[in-house]
Amino acid sequence: MIEPTNTVNRIPIRNVWLLILFASELYRNYDDLPKKYRPGSIDDSIEDVVAFAANLLINATERRLRRELNQHFERKTAEIARVRGKIDVLLTERKQLLQKGLVSCRFYYLSVNTECNRYVKAALQRANQLLSKQKRMRSHEKLISRRCRNLAARMNLVGVVGDKPRYTGERDLLRNRHDRDERLMYFAARLIFKLDLPSQDSEDFWQWTTPEDKKFLSDLFEKAVAGFYDVRLYATPWKVKPQKQQEWPVSAQSERAKEWLPIMITDVDLVNSSNGHRIIIDTKFNEILTTNRFDELKFHSQYIFQIYCYIKSQDESKNSSICQTDGLLLHPSVGQTIDEYAVIQGHRIRFRTVDLNQSATAIQQELLSIIEEWPR
Repeated sequence: MIEPTNTVNRIPIRNVWLLILFASELYRNYDDLPKKYRPGSIDDSIEDVVAFAANLLINATERRLRRELNQHFERKTAEIARVRGKIDVLLTERKQLLQKGLVSCRFYYLSVNTECNRYVKAALQRANQLLSKQKRMRSHEKLISRRCRNLAARMNLVGVVGDKPRYTGERDLLRNRHDRDERLMYFAARLIFKLDLPSQDSEDFWQWTTPEDKKFLSDLFEKAVAGFYDVRLYATPWKVKPQKQQEWPVSAQSERAKEWLPIMITDVDLVNSSNGHRIIIDTKFNEILTTNRFDELKFHSQYIFQIYCYIKSQDESKNSSICQTDGLLLHPSVGQTIDEYAVIQGHRIRFRTVDLNQSATAIQQELLSIIEEWPR
């Protein structure tokens, strides 16, 4: 008999890193990068996500340093011997600078000490710390860690000084959006900071305890599943549509109902262009089984109602190419695999777990087999 477990909140941190990689922009766009940027095949590096991300950051930063780091105009106030920019009259008079042959000026100058460059330098330092924290550093990890330290020191020598910037969004840091090297540096640095998770249980596991942790992991699991299928099913007839808004099959409604009817958004929508088969995936980051008031093991009833609503509301979809719609409730697990289904009014609803206590290669194979071996 299968017993309910409480281990879904005790996931190997290396596999949390794997989910972060699947959800990242770099994973989706890795094959589009020129070979000079890539440290190797992503499948060869999937078991060592931190080293993979650090290698990407090193390659992009070294190329940027060879060409010279981007410079932006920075604002500066200085007491100088000749006028430059605008004179700060009040400060000049207050300090009686004219008697000393000086004047206080505010001006702009070109500097490599940009927020993006400081962000990248901080990421190199963080990557070095992440690699150094591991219990047993392998020879290639020691080499990558040393290269991160050296690159951070080089950036400091050329004038990139100061701490990580306060605002780190793409719009805040990427001034030149068409500079491929700087974009790659930024996205690799952002991936490094996302991998910097607090290890609350030990150096091998991340045990979440707060509602914020659970919300983070729930969103991460959804984005990771969408990102993985988007990349791995790209060359197949399956088309992946994350966060797809579905239309309610409303024939008539009042004004207030139109205003108050909630939006229906599925986590991941898969459509097979060759046979019209559609799979609506709803990801949940908790145990797949729960106990009812009679202490019996059951699937979560509200999740079944939700996926059933998603499926049946699309029966009269305007998309005439859809021939069959099924549903998948996908949960993570640790050391346990459940794969059951029920056909309700011609629609297959599948209850499936992904064991996150496996190697990265096994997790990939399991996710792919769910779709490739879908029962008919």
